[in-house]
Amino acid sequence: YVQALMGIYSPDAAEAANELFMRLTDEERLSPDYWFIAGDVNIAPGGTEIADYVLRNRESYNKVMGKQKVDDRLLNGYMKDVMMILLGKLEIGQMPEVDFKQVSRDVAALGLKNNKTCQAYIKMAEAKKSGDIDYLISTCEKVFSKDLSPRVIYNMGGVGANATQAQRDRWNSFLRRVGAETGK
Repeated sequence: YVQALMGIYSPDAAEAANELFMRLTDEERLSPDYWFIAGDVNIAPGGTEIADYVLRNRESYNKVMGKQKVDDRLLNGYMKDVMMILLGKLEIGQMPEVDFKQVSRDVAALGLKNNKTCQAYIKMAEAKKSGDIDYLISTCEKVFSKDLSPRVIYNMGGVGANATQAQRDRWNSFLRRVGAETGK
């Protein structure tokens, strides 16, 4: 039933999945049969009861599902809103309230190899959400490293139509630097 709701993107899917998950035993929750709930960041984003359960039982899930899959799920739970903001999937007024400092602490606590890259994306998303074009450009220039995906930077949507010519020139200069340093 839950999988059918998820398959049709029903708004009731998250509630049904949560109800089911809370009725499961720990053995069932940790089985691959129910990873479709525990592993889905749309059903259980970071900070939800299910996501917190995955985090508390990370080592057990690592043994069952594999460390990379579990790490990716945990990271994606925290980074979903960050990437939606960063990639311009939402307009400024539609952007969710995100406590960037808390997301930064939560991601750091995961102890992932790519923490530095994630922290850079968080700072860039915070700057983009602020609507301050100079702050956005400065932040991107400051946190840029070869570890960041040029695709993410190129798809950020630039500085927007309200940017001055000087700001557009500065942004384009930054994009040239990205291309030169990454070869892309």
